[in-house]
Amino acid sequence: METDQDMGTQNSRARVEGIKVDFSSLKAAYKEDGSDEMDTDFQDLIRNLTNEIEKLAPNMRAIDKLDEVEGKLKDTAIEFDNARKEAKAAKDAFVKIKQERYELAFVNGSLVMS
Repeated sequence: METDQDMGTQNSRARVEGIKVDFSSLKAAYKEDGSDEMDTDFQDLIRNLTNEIEKLAPNMRAIDKLDEVEGKLKDTAIEFDNARKEAKAAKDAFVKIKQERYELAFVNGSLVMS
């Protein structure tokens, strides 16, 4: 009877056996040298390349943080626009009242003094 682990191992082997590696771009010296030292060098190279790839990969938390900051920016922009509209309305009301007072200050073209 096969266990799940045996099936997983067989599936992994099947996937690995189906992979064809192209060594044509490998330097001739690397093709001929099968030493443990060469294996260590390749493992180091793979490790270094993996580290470089990880450094280049986007930080998903940074993307989430960007989304959060963009949301705050949008909210702030809406608040600013509302505040600007309120300030304009207040200024317009002030100008209107100032004009009305100016007009009331003059009766028949002369300044009324109290």
